[in-house]
Amino acid sequence: MRYKEDSKLGFYDRYLEKLDDNKDRSIEALVVKDADEIAQRHHDIEDAIELELIPKKKLLEKIKEVFKEELDKKKMYKSIIKRIEYEDLSKNELITNYSKLIVDLYVSEYIKSLENLVMELNEKKEICQNEFKVYDKNNHLKEFCRKTIIEKSTGFSKNFKEKDKKFQEFLKNAVLNSQSVQMMDGKGKYIIRKLFQAYFTNPQQMPDKTVKTFLRNIGVLLGIQIKQEDILPSFIRNEIERYHRGILKEKEGNKKIKVFKDILEKKITIYEYKIVLMRTITDYIAGMTDKYALKQYEILYGTVY
Repeated sequence: MRYKEDSKLGFYDRYLEKLDDNKDRSIEALVVKDADEIAQRHHDIEDAIELELIPKKKLLEKIKEVFKEELDKKKMYKSIIKRIEYEDLSKNELITNYSKLIVDLYVSEYIKSLENLVMELNEKKEICQNEFKVYDKNNHLKEFCRKTIIEKSTGFSKNFKEKDKKFQEFLKNAVLNSQSVQMMDGKGKYIIRKLFQAYFTNPQQMPDKTVKTFLRNIGVLLGIQIKQEDILPSFIRNEIERYHRGILKEKEGNKKIKVFKDILEKKITIYEYKIVLMRTITDYIAGMTDKYALKQYEILYGTVY
């Protein structure tokens, strides 16, 4: 059953409503987004070699098959391929050489794609440096260029995108769907579920900073601005100790409770309390690195192995 005021619980809706994707994005952000995709190909290859998921010969054959046209453009590529094929390389040396090959290939194609777009823009608008200096004082021309590049850029050319799709599918089947990777992913999901369970059952196990965020989030929901000096971890923890177990047992979601009564002027429902807590826990876990999440799991439950 949905709570009648579910709309109140959209913490980020007020930001999303104002967000104009093209207005707020920069060319730098576009490049970073696409660079992340390039890095992902490299990481998949690294995993494939490290975990011995793909034979060296098969991986190289696939790269030569998919990117034949691109590999013929640079002598460096041929040199790297020769090294991989004929030299007795260690895993680290293989990873280094594959990294040079794939990253340079992808980055070169990406730069070429953006260059073509800028050249096309230049031809249509006859943009020159003087125009920016003389009559673009309000940055109208710069803004036009930025928006055009962001709207029209698809990262790579259509032809290269098709090749990347084939290569990505090959890596997915060989790496991401492999037993060892699925086992690691399964372990990661299990750790996240157990962390969430621990914090929801007993929020006292979260750090002071996150406990304070929990109270602030309740304030946001109720439309109350809580002063920083009023947010004392000891007070919040006392209130949680006093009410939390009873709240978890309560089945009536619309029942209102007077929690944090020294600060909050309004009552909050059981449903709202739980939703805000879950949102707070979710944000806390989402901000964890793999290493930190594993450490917190071991603190709470002991070793994961």
